[in-house]
Amino acid sequence: PRDYIFSVVEKLREVTGLGLSRGENIMGETANADSYVEVSGILKAHAVNLIKMANDLRLMNLLGEIRLPQLQAGSSIMPGKVNPVLAEAAIQTGIKVIANDGIVTETAARGTLQINEFLPLLAQALLESLELLINIDGLLTQHVLGITANKERCDEYFNASPMIITALLPAIGYEKATQLITEFSSGSEINMRRFLTEKLGKKLIDEIFSPFRLTALGYKDKK
Repeated sequence: PRDYIFSVVEKLREVTGLGLSRGENIMGETANADSYVEVSGILKAHAVNLIKMANDLRLMNLLGEIRLPQLQAGSSIMPGKVNPVLAEAAIQTGIKVIANDGIVTETAARGTLQINEFLPLLAQALLESLELLINIDGLLTQHVLGITANKERCDEYFNASPMIITALLPAIGYEKATQLITEFSSGSEINMRRFLTEKLGKKLIDEIFSPFRLTALGYKDKK
């Protein structure tokens, strides 16, 4: 009955508490599963960012820039070795969600006229992706809150990197920066910040390399 078409949505809103709405083209919604493909695509994008973030955490932990919370006594081979197990779990979750997106895409495309015989597999893949991401997001959020920075190691890496001279370009220009890089590379000094301090003065270096300046949105134009 036509009344059912309108009343069922209101009843579902009441029962689920969700902001559900009726599709504009009921026949189209029955024949096509592209709405699920869109949702799965959003979940896939989330999974991609999740993998990137978790991989960055693994790398920074390996380099000693940060310390991830210890979740196990040690690895199965080396006692005392702290593996980034939750970051690795997040990466595996992301890979699984990306794989599920392929299933959703393939099953949505396999429909026949006004029916899709593969909706059960599509639903299983989509619901699994939602459940996996909800769970890993909660776990990773708590894990990230326990991260501590290794200030000494970060300072060591920063001060030794020749690339920090990039921050000085607005102040000294490209040609001067190139000359300094060449001189540094051919010398015996291994600490770039110390080298630049000797060449340009402590006041300028401390000002340019302050955390505020380095993280600011651009720099003030001299003009």
